[in-house]
Order: sequence, then structure tokens, then C-alpha cells
Amino acid sequence: MKKIFVILVLIVLSCNTADDISPTPTTGFENQVVSSDFNWISGSESTINVEVLAPAGLNINLEKQQIWVRNQNEEKIAFAILDENNRGQFQLVLPQGNDNYDFYLPTTQESWPVEGIGNQSLQLQDPFEQISTSSRPQKKTIVKTKSIQNNLLGNGDFETPILPANIGYSDHFSTSPVNDGQWRTVNNEFSQTSVNGSTAVVPGNTQNIFWQNISVNPGDTVNFDADYSGEVYFYLWFWDSNLNLLGYTYGPLSFFPNGLEDVAPNNSSMVTALFYFVSYDAPAGDYVDNTFLEITSNFSDADNDGVSDDEDEYPNDPTIAYTSYWPSNGNATIMYEDLWPSKGDYDFNDMVIDVHVTMYHNAQGDWVSADYEVALNAVGAGIDNALAVRYVNTARNPIPNMVTSVTGDAKIDPDVDNGIIIFDRPSDLQSSYYTNTSPNLTATPDVATFTVNFDGSYNSPYILDFYIFRSDNRGHEIHVPGFSGTNMADANLYNTGDDINGTYRTAQGLPWALGVIWNQGTIQIPLEGVDFLNAYPNYGLYISSDASTNTDWYKFPNTNNTLDISSF
Repeated sequence: MKKIFVILVLIVLSCNTADDISPTPTTGFENQVVSSDFNWISGSESTINVEVLAPAGLNINLEKQQIWVRNQNEEKIAFAILDENNRGQFQLVLPQGNDNYDFYLPTTQESWPVEGIGNQSLQLQDPFEQISTSSRPQKKTIVKTKSIQNNLLGNGDFETPILPANIGYSDHFSTSPVNDGQWRTVNNEFSQTSVNGSTAVVPGNTQNIFWQNISVNPGDTVNFDADYSGEVYFYLWFWDSNLNLLGYTYGPLSFFPNGLEDVAPNNSSMVTALFYFVSYDAPAGDYVDNTFLEITSNFSDADNDGVSDDEDEYPNDPTIAYTSYWPSNGNATIMYEDLWPSKGDYDFNDMVIDVHVTMYHNAQGDWVSADYEVALNAVGAGIDNALAVRYVNTARNPIPNMVTSVTGDAKIDPDVDNGIIIFDRPSDLQSSYYTNTSPNLTATPDVATFTVNFDGSYNSPYILDFYIFRSDNRGHEIHVPGFSGTNMADANLYNTGDDINGTYRTAQGLPWALGVIWNQGTIQIPLEGVDFLNAYPNYGLYISSDASTNTDWYKFPNTNNTLDISSF
């Protein structure tokens, strides 16, 4: 009779088929002890507020300009639109490890490493101070015709004498007139002499800067070129109508054989074409001649959303202009044990999902819609569980309702604000029965694809809370620790079994769900009844170090104890 009772207990407690009753190793997952706030999503999740600081003397206004986060391949993975104070905010969800990410400001082409979380000040360097005089550019001579009709620079060949107009370096040449065809300078330490039969400008024995301003429109392509020899740098500076600097590009023309070229950013009304002689010893043979600036007016905004086509990722759709992603780089895998509030067998294969989300934003950066791809990688449970997701803010609190509709393989959860039910039971998605937890019941994972539409009222950082609940008991929810139950969760289950105060953690801090953000390889599935530490031996080192070592634990499965579903 006792033997029958034990068998019955095992059947009742099982979270899967009869194969799921293998004992957990005594040195296994359930014997681990972690801190009560351990993050069971292996990855880097951070909110970063950035502020772009201008150099002294430069009034730079980057309002409505983009700033990016790029991965190590210099691909844009996230963006923010800067406000009137040159500030923006990112919510980054990234793989954990040594990958390098940087902030990139397209209007100045400067970059800074992404460091930590919280506030980060990005200091723009004074462009003059960025120049290294340790290596001189290659001298070159360009033969140009003097009959170019599109040259917008007055006195571009310097055949008319330059009249010095010293307005002072501190003003950074933004106060000089536009389109008067005159050169301006900060001093008169230069001379005009004949070079190859043409009048040219030759530097003196001090810093030499001279420039001319031309009207420009957002989206115009500006090309700046000249004949020159020696260590002379060329600049294009873009200004708005209030003489706020919007961006710049510069360098020696030896780096730009086709001329220095840039596209005028949003709000541009003026461009400064500027020459800067670096040398202080006026080496013989240095000069500038036959200067040339041409503007190609190619501004186009086909959908009239206020974003030029060259910056608009969707130039023919007025409702969307930009994309971002969740995770910010790579994919997320989330793995569940479903016997909460009682412990399971810690193989974390009762449900395994892969997630990738593409978010669409309008010209103001507001959320418009999101496309989801959710792969049902494994279903090792003997109990039917539904899969759902909801949007919460960075404090893990509900966001005011902004989901308006869902189309595709999901539906709005009528009982949870901004909640979405992906499926009520796995068989609703599966095209054929599989578990992918043993070699005998395998198939290519089915993928739920759906689109979530928003009302455009919210554009702050968000976090996605993927969770499961019993198909026949809506209130029996299981979340990754750190997320609370929804308003539909049965609070009577909190602090029962092995749960501590509805935290979805045991007294040892252990979870019923864990995840990993990854961008290389695949996440293999632990075989049925295999303790997670026997499937991923380095995971024990990862959690015992409080996530400071072995952050790439998922790249080293014990292939004898896992199933590689990528081969299906």
C-alpha cells in the first residue's frame, strides 16, 4: 500500500510525463543558494540617460536629432531622439559578456563607449582640439576648371583680395553674414600670393582660420573641395536659424579624394565652409586655392512625416520612421518550471520560448506597433500552460493602457492592462505534437507571429514580462523573479509550498523561470529529467559568482544531456 501511495504522489507532483520523475542530483540546482535579488535573466538590462555636452564656446542644439547605440559591427541597435536639452534615454537589453557597444551621434560622427547604467554625459570635443599635428597629410594638387558655375563660394579662386574681418575665435564664426560672398577670418596672419599662376592663400606663422557661410536646407548634400598643399583641415558646420550648431564634419582633404561631403541635418539653415591651417611655422609650399562648394538639393520627404527620406527607415509610410528591438541585440530565451508554488525537477524545459520583437516608432519616437516572433522551442510539461506577455515600466509596474489591437497568432488579454495572450494551450500553436525534450518527440519549433498596435500615447522605456499560467486555472501564474503576478494572479497561492511572499523565489532564492539574452549559437534544451546544472555545467559557477563569471555559460552545454533543436 505504501508503494502505491508513493507512486500516486509522484504522478500528482509530476510536471511532465512519466519520464519527468528522474531524481534531481544531490549536487544539483536545488542545492544552490543565491541572493534574494539575483537576476535570473542572464543579460544586461539597463536604463541609460544621456546628455550631449557641447565644447566651451559652442552653442549646440541637437533637439530632434538621433543618437544611436551601435554594436561591435557598428550597426544601429537602439536610438533616442534628443530633446531641447540635448538629452535622450535608452532602455537596453543586451547579451552579457565582453561585447563592445557605443553611442554614436550621426550629426558629428562622434562616438563614446556605453558604460554602465544611469546617467552618462557625452562630451563633444572641440573639433580644433581633435586635430593631431603629429602627422602631416599628404600634399596634393587638384587641377580644377575655373568655369564651374555651381560654385557657391564667392571669390573661390581668391583672385579678389580677402579683407580681414576679425570677429574672434570665441564666436566660432557663427555670427558672420550668410551668402554675401565674402571670406571671414579670425586674424590677418596670412598672405595671398601666386601659386602656379593663380592667386592662393598662404598661411602665416600662427593659427589661420577663414570661412564663408552659405544657405542650406535640411537633407541637402554639401560637397566642399579645393586645391591645396600642406597641413590644412576642411570643415563643414551646420547651423539652425538661431545660430545653434547642429553638427559638423571635418578632416584633411587627403582623407577625402572626392571632397569633404555631408548631409545637412534636420533644422539646418546655414553651412559654414571653413579652412584651418594647423601649422604654426608657415612651411614653404603650403597653400589653398580654387575653393569649391556645391549643394545638391536632394531633400525628400515622400510621406510628409517631417523626417527626410535618407533618415526615414520607412520613407513611404507616414506612421512610422524608426525601429528598435527587444532584446536590443540578439534574442531572448525563457525557460519555465511549472509546478509553482512547489519545486519542480529543475530541468527548466516545461516550456521554452525564443523571443525577438521589432518595435516601430513614428517621427516623434512614439510607439506605433511591434512585430513579435515567439518560437515554442520545447513543451516538456504534462500540464497545459498558456503563454502571455504584458508591458511594464522599468520599475516593473503596469503601464497605462496603450495597446489598441493585436493581429496574428495572439490576442489582447481582456483582464490584464497591456496584456497579450499568445496561446491558451501549446496545442493551439503546434502544427504537430512535439516536446523537444527527448530524442523521440522532436520537430521544428512552431513560431507565433503577431503584431501589437499602440495608441501613440507612450514612448518611455518598457520591459516585457513573459509568463505562463495554467490553461484551466487563470490565476495560477508563473513569472521570472523580479516580476509580480498580474491583477488576475491568485494571491492565495503566494507564500504557499516553496514560494516566498509571491516573489516566485524559494527560500534559497531559486526561480521557477530563468532566461538568457544571446546573439551567438543556439540555446539547447535540457533532456527530460536532467538537472539544469548537468545540462549547463558552467551555470552553477555563474550563479555562485553572483553572475560575475562564466557569463557565456549557455555556449557550453553538456551535449549528452541536451537536445540541439537547431538541427530540426
